[in-house]
Amino acid sequence: MIALNLLGSLLGCMTLDPFFFNPTETSQYGFPSDVIPPDALEEVAFESGDGTQLYGLWIASERPARDPVVVYFHGNSGNLDTNMSQVEALYGLDVNIFTVDYRGYGRSEGSPSHDGLIQDGIAAVDYATERSGKDSSELGYVGLSLGGFVGLHVASERPPATVVTHDLFASAQDMLGDNTGLDVPAGWLFDSGFDNLEAAAALEVPYFITHGAEDDYINPECAYRLYDAATVEDKDLWMVPQGTHGWTHTDQPELYQAKVGAWLDDHL
Repeated sequence: MIALNLLGSLLGCMTLDPFFFNPTETSQYGFPSDVIPPDALEEVAFESGDGTQLYGLWIASERPARDPVVVYFHGNSGNLDTNMSQVEALYGLDVNIFTVDYRGYGRSEGSPSHDGLIQDGIAAVDYATERSGKDSSELGYVGLSLGGFVGLHVASERPPATVVTHDLFASAQDMLGDNTGLDVPAGWLFDSGFDNLEAAAALEVPYFITHGAEDDYINPECAYRLYDAATVEDKDLWMVPQGTHGWTHTDQPELYQAKVGAWLDDHL
């Protein structure tokens, strides 16, 4: 107990919230892809709710007659350029895609934060609805890891047709225990709870959870906790065989296309 109290005192004046963010800034995007033709890619600039300048990428479906729209929220590291492989996997599902660099990522202004990312996610959805002429209830949200946190929390403000999360953590408490082994309250170290279990319980739209069975960064057990927390009847869980963190779309590309594609086809 003395050790825990000492730890709390030492860390009482700091926060580990930045642990969740690993952005890469850039002055210019390259959007490297051998899959998506250059004329399907459009860099766009828009503002978040507090006026922060954000950058995003609109990817037009390769089949103009197909008009489903997916808003993709990337994970905690890199930027739009370094997350192109995930976008390419969605592009193969014949959907229009809009993806965003949160504040502090890529060319976007500012510094990332718990509330800032949610605000940026809402702004991304608002851009996609204005651009497509669709209501948020017609869009799909797909989020990887930290991006799943964004998608789940944005869904409470802008309910979509469905939410899909890949390799999502359950909460800051789970991240603390799984990655550090520290048995202390997350509130001692984090200003925000990053509580995805609560967000899953509040979700009122169909929910598809995928998680790499071999994920050694986010405990695959989190997927079962999220599934149990979700109260919607239309939900499903896919534990991806041999799947690793952030790479289920390349670890099992054919299964990914079939599973995620079928879910989006059924709900968009």
